Amino acid sequence: MKVRYRIPADFYVVGPDKGSLAVEVRFEHDGLDCVLTVESGEALSSEDLPHHSRHFARAQHLSVVLSEDLQAHRIWHWLEGEDWQRLLLELRRIANRCIRGIRNFGVVPGLRELQEEATDSEALLRRWSVEVLERDEWRLLLPEPEVSRILAAFLGNTSSQVLAELRTQLLPSVEEAIQDNLEPRPELEFTTNAIEHLRLQDHRLALLEAIIGLEIVLARFLNLHLQLRKGLSKGRIKKFLSPDLGLTARIAGVLDLVLTKDQIAEGRIESVLSAINWRNTIVHRTGRLPGGLPEDTLREGISAVLGLTDLLAGEAESIEAEPEMDSLAGELASRFPSLPRPSVRYLGHHVVGVWFRKVSLDDGWIPSEEEIKEVVAAVAHIRRARDRRFDPLHHLKVLFQTIPGENVVQWRSGELAPVPKT
Repeated sequence: MKVRYRIPADFYVVGPDKGSLAVEVRFEHDGLDCVLTVESGEALSSEDLPHHSRHFARAQHLSVVLSEDLQAHRIWHWLEGEDWQRLLLELRRIANRCIRGIRNFGVVPGLRELQEEATDSEALLRRWSVEVLERDEWRLLLPEPEVSRILAAFLGNTSSQVLAELRTQLLPSVEEAIQDNLEPRPELEFTTNAIEHLRLQDHRLALLEAIIGLEIVLARFLNLHLQLRKGLSKGRIKKFLSPDLGLTARIAGVLDLVLTKDQIAEGRIESVLSAINWRNTIVHRTGRLPGGLPEDTLREGISAVLGLTDLLAGEAESIEAEPEMDSLAGELASRFPSLPRPSVRYLGHHVVGVWFRKVSLDDGWIPSEEEIKEVVAAVAHIRRARDRRFDPLHHLKVLFQTIPGENVVQWRSGELAPVPKT
Protein backbone atom coordinates (compact mmCIF):
# COMPACT_ATOMS: atom_id res chain seq x y z
CA MET A 1 0.00 0.00 0.00
CA LYS A 2 1.08 3.56 -0.75
CA VAL A 3 -0.34 6.85 0.43
CA ARG A 4 -0.22 10.17 -1.40
CA TYR A 5 -1.62 13.62 -0.74
CA ARG A 6 -1.49 17.04 -2.34
CA ILE A 7 -0.94 20.37 -0.58
CA PRO A 8 -2.22 23.42 -2.51
CA ALA A 9 0.58 25.77 -3.60
CA ASP A 10 0.86 28.75 -5.91
CA PHE A 11 4.23 29.84 -7.28
CA TYR A 12 6.22 29.68 -10.49
CA VAL A 13 8.96 27.16 -11.21
CA VAL A 14 11.52 28.96 -13.37
CA GLY A 15 14.45 27.44 -15.26
CA PRO A 16 16.66 27.50 -18.37
CA ASP A 17 14.80 24.71 -20.20
CA LYS A 18 11.57 22.76 -20.05
CA GLY A 19 13.18 19.68 -18.53
CA SER A 20 14.51 21.64 -15.56
CA LEU A 21 10.95 22.45 -14.45
CA ALA A 22 10.30 18.86 -13.34
CA VAL A 23 10.92 19.04 -9.58
CA GLU A 24 11.25 15.76 -7.69
CA VAL A 25 12.94 15.12 -4.34
CA ARG A 26 13.35 11.69 -2.74
CA PHE A 27 13.87 11.56 1.01
CA GLU A 28 13.40 9.38 4.06
CA HIS A 29 11.08 10.23 6.94
CA ASP A 30 11.15 8.03 10.03
CA GLY A 31 11.92 4.91 7.99
CA LEU A 32 9.54 5.73 5.13
CA ASP A 33 10.75 6.39 1.59
CA CYS A 34 8.99 9.52 0.38
CA VAL A 35 8.84 11.34 -2.94
CA LEU A 36 7.96 15.01 -3.30
CA THR A 37 6.92 16.32 -6.70
CA VAL A 38 5.80 19.82 -7.64
CA GLU A 39 2.67 19.53 -9.78
CA SER A 40 2.59 22.36 -12.29
CA GLY A 41 0.49 23.53 -15.15
CA GLU A 42 1.58 23.86 -18.77
CA ALA A 43 5.22 24.82 -19.28
CA LEU A 44 5.59 28.14 -21.09
CA SER A 45 8.59 30.07 -22.37
CA SER A 46 9.61 33.51 -23.54
CA GLU A 47 12.66 34.49 -25.55
CA ASP A 48 12.50 37.94 -23.94
CA LEU A 49 13.50 36.55 -20.55
CA PRO A 50 17.09 35.86 -19.39
CA HIS A 51 18.38 32.41 -20.33
CA HIS A 52 18.28 31.05 -16.75
CA SER A 53 14.56 31.88 -16.40
CA ARG A 54 13.32 31.51 -19.97
CA HIS A 55 11.00 28.60 -19.17
CA PHE A 56 8.37 28.63 -16.43
CA ALA A 57 5.29 26.81 -15.15
CA ARG A 58 2.79 27.65 -12.43
CA ALA A 59 2.94 25.22 -9.52
CA GLN A 60 -0.44 24.13 -8.22
CA HIS A 61 0.27 21.41 -5.64
CA LEU A 62 3.05 19.81 -3.65
CA SER A 63 2.42 16.09 -4.03
CA VAL A 64 3.92 13.67 -1.50
CA VAL A 65 3.92 9.89 -1.97
CA LEU A 66 4.74 7.58 0.95
CA SER A 67 6.35 4.21 0.21
CA GLU A 68 4.86 0.73 0.24
CA ASP A 69 6.41 -0.17 3.60
CA LEU A 70 3.50 1.35 5.51
CA GLN A 71 2.49 -1.90 7.16
CA ALA A 72 5.50 -1.64 9.47
CA HIS A 73 4.90 2.04 10.20
CA ARG A 74 2.61 3.79 12.69
CA ILE A 75 0.77 5.45 9.78
CA TRP A 76 -0.62 2.02 8.87
CA HIS A 77 -2.14 1.58 12.32
CA TRP A 78 -3.74 5.03 12.15
CA LEU A 79 -5.20 4.19 8.75
CA GLU A 80 -6.53 0.86 9.99
CA GLY A 81 -7.93 2.40 13.16
CA GLU A 82 -9.24 5.51 11.36
CA ASP A 83 -7.30 7.72 13.75
CA TRP A 84 -7.56 10.72 11.47
CA GLN A 85 -6.16 13.25 13.94
CA ARG A 86 -2.83 11.43 14.39
CA LEU A 87 -2.64 10.72 10.67
CA LEU A 88 -3.18 14.41 9.94
CA LEU A 89 -0.41 15.47 12.35
CA GLU A 90 2.10 13.09 10.73
CA LEU A 91 1.22 14.14 7.19
CA ARG A 92 1.54 17.78 8.25
CA ARG A 93 5.02 17.10 9.67
CA ILE A 94 6.14 15.61 6.37
CA ALA A 95 4.57 18.40 4.33
CA ASN A 96 6.15 21.12 6.49
CA ARG A 97 9.55 19.51 6.05
CA CYS A 98 9.11 19.97 2.29
CA ILE A 99 7.67 23.47 2.61
CA ARG A 100 10.57 24.67 4.80
CA GLY A 101 13.06 23.42 2.24
CA ILE A 102 11.33 25.13 -0.67
CA ARG A 103 10.43 28.36 1.15
CA ASN A 104 13.71 29.09 2.92
CA PHE A 105 16.35 27.36 0.81
CA GLY A 106 14.60 27.97 -2.51
CA VAL A 107 13.56 31.49 -1.44
CA VAL A 108 9.86 31.10 -2.21
CA PRO A 109 8.11 33.71 -0.03
CA GLY A 110 4.40 33.23 0.38
CA LEU A 111 4.73 29.45 0.76
CA ARG A 112 4.17 28.97 4.48
CA GLU A 113 4.21 26.03 6.84
CA LEU A 114 0.88 24.40 7.60
CA GLN A 115 -0.49 25.39 10.99
CA GLU A 116 -2.95 23.56 13.20
CA GLU A 117 -6.43 24.68 12.26
CA ALA A 118 -9.58 24.75 14.35
CA THR A 119 -11.35 22.32 12.07
CA ASP A 120 -12.01 18.61 12.01
CA SER A 121 -9.28 16.31 10.77
CA GLU A 122 -11.46 14.67 8.14
CA ALA A 123 -12.10 18.00 6.42
CA LEU A 124 -8.37 18.68 6.07
CA LEU A 125 -7.60 15.18 4.84
CA ARG A 126 -10.26 15.70 2.18
CA ARG A 127 -8.81 19.09 1.28
CA TRP A 128 -5.39 17.46 0.83
CA SER A 129 -6.91 14.71 -1.37
CA VAL A 130 -5.34 11.91 0.66
CA GLU A 131 -5.37 8.68 -1.37
CA VAL A 132 -4.30 5.08 -0.84
CA LEU A 133 -3.01 2.73 -3.53
CA GLU A 134 -4.70 -0.68 -3.44
CA ARG A 135 -4.51 -3.27 -6.21
CA ASP A 136 -2.79 -0.76 -8.50
CA GLU A 137 -5.59 1.76 -8.15
CA TRP A 138 -5.67 5.02 -6.22
CA ARG A 139 -8.78 5.71 -4.16
CA LEU A 140 -9.64 8.67 -1.97
CA LEU A 141 -9.31 7.88 1.71
CA LEU A 142 -12.28 10.08 2.53
CA PRO A 143 -14.40 10.83 -0.55
CA GLU A 144 -15.88 14.32 -0.61
CA PRO A 145 -19.63 14.75 -0.28
CA GLU A 146 -21.37 15.61 -3.54
CA VAL A 147 -22.16 19.15 -2.35
CA SER A 148 -18.42 19.84 -1.79
CA ARG A 149 -17.55 18.76 -5.33
CA ILE A 150 -20.30 20.97 -6.76
CA LEU A 151 -19.09 23.95 -4.69
CA ALA A 152 -15.47 23.40 -5.77
CA ALA A 153 -16.49 23.27 -9.43
CA PHE A 154 -18.53 26.44 -8.99
CA LEU A 155 -15.67 28.37 -7.36
CA GLY A 156 -13.01 27.10 -9.76
CA ASN A 157 -9.40 28.15 -9.50
CA THR A 158 -9.14 31.71 -8.24
CA SER A 159 -6.68 33.69 -10.33
CA SER A 160 -4.62 35.30 -7.56
CA GLN A 161 -1.46 37.22 -8.40
CA VAL A 162 1.58 34.95 -8.04
CA LEU A 163 4.38 36.73 -6.23
CA ALA A 164 6.90 33.93 -5.74
CA GLU A 165 9.11 31.75 -7.90
CA LEU A 166 11.38 28.77 -7.41
CA ARG A 167 14.51 29.08 -9.54
CA THR A 168 15.76 25.67 -10.55
CA GLN A 169 19.41 26.59 -9.90
CA LEU A 170 18.47 26.52 -6.19
CA LEU A 171 17.09 22.97 -6.38
CA PRO A 172 20.29 21.33 -5.02
CA SER A 173 19.94 23.43 -1.84
CA VAL A 174 16.22 22.62 -1.63
CA GLU A 175 16.88 18.91 -2.10
CA GLU A 176 19.58 18.88 0.57
CA ALA A 177 17.38 20.79 3.02
CA ILE A 178 14.49 18.34 2.58
CA GLN A 179 16.60 15.18 2.60
CA ASP A 180 18.60 16.26 5.67
CA ASN A 181 15.59 17.94 7.32
CA LEU A 182 17.62 21.11 7.80
CA GLU A 183 16.34 23.97 9.91
CA PRO A 184 17.01 27.36 8.27
CA ARG A 185 19.17 29.78 10.19
CA PRO A 186 17.02 32.46 11.87
CA GLU A 187 18.11 35.27 9.54
CA LEU A 188 16.97 33.27 6.51
CA GLU A 189 13.35 33.40 7.69
CA PHE A 190 13.53 37.18 8.07
CA THR A 191 15.18 37.74 4.68
CA THR A 192 12.59 35.52 3.00
CA ASN A 193 9.85 37.56 4.68
CA ALA A 194 11.53 40.77 3.53
CA ILE A 195 11.55 39.57 -0.08
CA GLU A 196 7.85 38.76 0.19
CA HIS A 197 7.04 42.24 1.54
CA LEU A 198 9.12 43.82 -1.24
CA ARG A 199 7.08 41.99 -3.84
CA LEU A 200 3.91 43.17 -2.12
CA GLN A 201 5.42 46.69 -2.16
CA ASP A 202 5.18 46.96 1.62
CA HIS A 203 8.53 48.68 2.03
CA ARG A 204 8.07 49.41 5.72
CA LEU A 205 7.70 45.77 6.72
CA ALA A 206 10.36 44.70 4.21
CA LEU A 207 12.83 47.11 5.82
CA LEU A 208 12.04 45.98 9.38
CA GLU A 209 12.37 42.28 8.53
CA ALA A 210 15.59 42.85 6.56
CA ILE A 211 17.24 44.78 9.41
CA ILE A 212 16.32 42.08 11.94
CA GLY A 213 17.95 39.48 9.70
CA LEU A 214 21.06 41.66 9.40
CA GLU A 215 21.30 42.10 13.19
CA ILE A 216 21.13 38.35 13.74
CA VAL A 217 23.80 37.43 11.20
CA LEU A 218 26.06 40.36 12.16
CA ALA A 219 26.12 39.20 15.79
CA ARG A 220 27.02 35.66 14.71
CA PHE A 221 29.70 36.87 12.29
CA LEU A 222 31.39 39.16 14.83
CA ASN A 223 31.29 36.50 17.55
CA LEU A 224 32.96 33.96 15.27
CA HIS A 225 35.51 36.48 13.96
CA LEU A 226 36.56 37.63 17.43
CA GLN A 227 36.63 34.11 18.85
CA LEU A 228 38.29 32.11 16.05
CA ARG A 229 40.36 34.71 14.21
CA LYS A 230 41.30 37.00 17.09
CA GLY A 231 41.28 34.45 19.91
CA LEU A 232 39.31 36.66 22.34
CA SER A 233 37.68 35.15 25.40
CA LYS A 234 33.89 35.01 25.70
CA GLY A 235 34.05 37.65 28.41
CA ARG A 236 35.93 40.12 26.24
CA ILE A 237 33.64 39.42 23.29
CA LYS A 238 30.59 40.06 25.47
CA LYS A 239 32.00 43.41 26.61
CA PHE A 240 32.97 44.40 23.08
CA LEU A 241 29.55 43.52 21.66
CA SER A 242 27.58 45.11 24.50
CA PRO A 243 24.30 46.92 23.70
CA ASP A 244 26.23 50.19 24.03
CA LEU A 245 27.73 49.44 20.61
CA GLY A 246 24.70 49.92 18.41
CA LEU A 247 23.96 48.58 14.93
CA THR A 248 25.11 51.77 13.20
CA ALA A 249 28.47 51.72 14.99
CA ARG A 250 29.00 48.05 14.24
CA ILE A 251 28.28 48.56 10.54
CA ALA A 252 30.06 51.91 10.13
CA GLY A 253 33.13 51.13 12.23
CA VAL A 254 33.68 47.51 13.14
CA LEU A 255 33.06 46.03 9.69
CA ASP A 256 35.68 48.37 8.20
CA LEU A 257 38.21 46.71 10.50
CA VAL A 258 37.33 43.09 9.75
CA LEU A 259 36.22 42.99 6.09
CA THR A 260 38.40 43.39 3.02
CA LYS A 261 38.09 46.40 0.70
CA ASP A 262 36.34 44.26 -1.89
CA GLN A 263 33.86 43.00 0.71
CA ILE A 264 33.21 46.55 1.92
CA ALA A 265 32.43 47.60 -1.66
CA GLU A 266 30.25 44.53 -2.23
CA GLY A 267 28.38 45.21 1.01
CA ARG A 268 27.27 48.71 -0.12
CA ILE A 269 27.80 49.98 3.42
CA GLU A 270 26.58 53.55 2.77
CA SER A 271 23.25 52.28 1.44
CA VAL A 272 22.94 49.95 4.42
CA LEU A 273 23.56 52.82 6.85
CA SER A 274 20.83 54.85 5.13
CA ALA A 275 18.43 51.94 5.54
CA ILE A 276 19.31 51.67 9.24
CA ASN A 277 18.48 55.37 9.66
CA TRP A 278 15.07 54.77 8.04
CA ARG A 279 14.48 51.86 10.41
CA ASN A 280 15.39 54.09 13.38
CA THR A 281 12.85 56.65 12.20
CA ILE A 282 10.16 53.96 12.17
CA VAL A 283 11.05 52.37 15.51
CA HIS A 284 12.11 55.38 17.58
CA ARG A 285 10.23 58.34 16.11
CA THR A 286 7.20 58.24 13.84
CA GLY A 287 6.35 54.59 13.24
CA ARG A 288 6.47 55.36 9.52
CA LEU A 289 9.07 55.54 6.79
CA PRO A 290 10.62 58.98 6.27
CA GLY A 291 8.57 61.02 3.84
CA GLY A 292 9.71 61.84 0.34
CA LEU A 293 11.85 58.75 -0.25
CA PRO A 294 11.61 57.56 -3.88
CA GLU A 295 10.63 53.91 -4.29
CA ASP A 296 13.88 53.14 -6.14
CA THR A 297 15.88 54.53 -3.21
CA LEU A 298 13.90 52.44 -0.72
CA ARG A 299 14.33 49.27 -2.72
CA GLU A 300 18.05 49.94 -3.21
CA GLY A 301 18.53 50.37 0.55
CA ILE A 302 16.60 47.22 1.43
CA SER A 303 18.43 45.30 -1.30
CA ALA A 304 21.76 46.47 0.15
CA VAL A 305 20.73 45.18 3.60
CA LEU A 306 19.78 41.79 2.15
CA GLY A 307 23.05 41.67 0.20
CA LEU A 308 25.17 42.44 3.26
CA THR A 309 23.25 39.85 5.26
CA ASP A 310 24.03 37.23 2.64
CA LEU A 311 27.70 38.27 2.49
CA LEU A 312 28.12 38.09 6.28
CA ALA A 313 26.28 34.76 6.49
CA GLY A 314 28.69 33.27 3.94
CA GLU A 315 31.71 34.75 5.72
CA ALA A 316 30.47 33.43 9.08
CA GLU A 317 30.10 29.97 7.56
CA SER A 318 33.67 30.15 6.25
CA ILE A 319 35.03 31.26 9.63
CA GLU A 320 33.13 28.46 11.35
CA ALA A 321 34.81 25.96 9.02
CA GLU A 322 38.35 27.36 9.45
CA PRO A 323 39.52 24.84 12.08
CA GLU A 324 38.48 22.01 9.76
CA MET A 325 40.10 23.71 6.76
CA ASP A 326 43.36 24.20 8.73
CA SER A 327 43.30 20.50 9.56
CA LEU A 328 42.84 19.67 5.86
CA ALA A 329 45.78 21.95 4.95
CA GLY A 330 47.96 20.15 7.50
CA GLU A 331 47.04 16.72 6.13
CA LEU A 332 47.85 17.81 2.58
CA ALA A 333 51.18 19.31 3.66
CA SER A 334 52.04 16.01 5.34
CA ARG A 335 51.08 13.93 2.30
CA PHE A 336 52.81 16.18 -0.25
CA PRO A 337 55.94 17.55 1.47
CA SER A 338 57.50 18.73 -1.80
CA LEU A 339 54.68 21.26 -2.24
CA PRO A 340 54.22 24.47 -0.23
CA ARG A 341 51.69 24.23 2.58
CA PRO A 342 48.34 25.13 0.96
CA SER A 343 45.77 27.68 2.04
CA VAL A 344 42.35 26.06 2.27
CA ARG A 345 39.06 27.97 2.46
CA TYR A 346 35.48 26.83 2.70
CA LEU A 347 33.49 28.71 0.03
CA GLY A 348 29.98 27.62 1.02
CA HIS A 349 27.56 25.00 -0.33
CA HIS A 350 30.19 22.24 0.20
CA VAL A 351 32.72 23.99 -2.07
CA VAL A 352 36.37 23.99 -0.96
CA GLY A 353 39.18 26.05 -2.48
CA VAL A 354 42.80 24.88 -2.14
CA TRP A 355 45.61 27.30 -3.07
CA PHE A 356 49.27 26.30 -3.46
CA ARG A 357 51.43 29.43 -3.78
CA LYS A 358 55.23 29.67 -3.97
CA VAL A 359 57.66 32.53 -4.43
CA SER A 360 59.88 31.33 -7.25
CA LEU A 361 61.52 32.48 -10.50
CA ASP A 362 60.09 29.57 -12.50
CA ASP A 363 57.10 27.26 -12.56
CA GLY A 364 59.11 24.05 -12.29
CA TRP A 365 57.72 23.27 -8.83
CA ILE A 366 54.14 22.96 -10.16
CA PRO A 367 53.25 19.24 -10.24
CA SER A 368 52.44 17.26 -13.36
CA GLU A 369 48.86 16.52 -14.29
CA GLU A 370 49.09 13.05 -12.74
CA GLU A 371 50.46 14.48 -9.49
CA ILE A 372 47.73 17.11 -9.41
CA LYS A 373 45.16 14.34 -9.77
CA GLU A 374 46.75 12.69 -6.73
CA VAL A 375 46.25 15.92 -4.79
CA VAL A 376 42.63 16.08 -5.94
CA ALA A 377 42.05 12.46 -4.93
CA ALA A 378 43.56 13.12 -1.51
CA VAL A 379 41.32 16.15 -0.91
CA ALA A 380 38.28 14.18 -2.06
CA HIS A 381 39.10 11.28 0.28
CA ILE A 382 39.55 13.58 3.29
CA ARG A 383 36.49 15.71 2.61
CA ARG A 384 34.14 12.81 1.91
CA ALA A 385 34.92 11.41 5.33
CA ARG A 386 33.59 14.67 6.84
CA ASP A 387 31.02 15.78 4.26
CA ARG A 388 29.10 12.96 2.61
CA ARG A 389 27.74 15.33 -0.05
CA PHE A 390 31.18 16.46 -1.20
CA ASP A 391 31.71 15.85 -4.92
CA PRO A 392 35.11 16.91 -6.29
CA LEU A 393 33.64 17.49 -9.75
CA HIS A 394 31.39 20.22 -8.38
CA HIS A 395 32.81 21.18 -5.00
CA LEU A 396 36.58 21.46 -5.43
CA LYS A 397 38.89 24.10 -6.86
CA VAL A 398 42.68 23.63 -6.68
CA LEU A 399 45.05 26.37 -7.81
CA PHE A 400 48.84 26.45 -8.21
CA GLN A 401 50.42 29.89 -8.46
CA THR A 402 53.99 31.13 -8.79
CA ILE A 403 54.71 34.52 -7.24
CA PRO A 404 55.63 36.51 -9.26
CA GLY A 405 54.43 34.83 -12.43
CA GLU A 406 52.32 35.29 -15.51
CA ASN A 407 50.15 32.21 -15.15
CA VAL A 408 48.51 29.96 -12.63
CA VAL A 409 47.34 26.38 -13.09
CA GLN A 410 43.85 25.50 -11.94
CA TRP A 411 41.96 22.23 -11.49
CA ARG A 412 38.20 22.71 -11.58
CA SER A 413 35.19 20.67 -12.67
CA GLY A 414 37.43 17.69 -13.36
CA GLU A 415 39.70 19.56 -15.76
CA LEU A 416 43.16 21.11 -15.61
CA ALA A 417 43.79 24.42 -17.34
CA PRO A 418 46.18 27.40 -17.20
CA VAL A 419 44.44 30.55 -16.06
CA PRO A 420 45.77 34.08 -16.66
CA LYS A 421 46.94 35.64 -13.42
CA THR A 422 44.90 38.66 -12.34
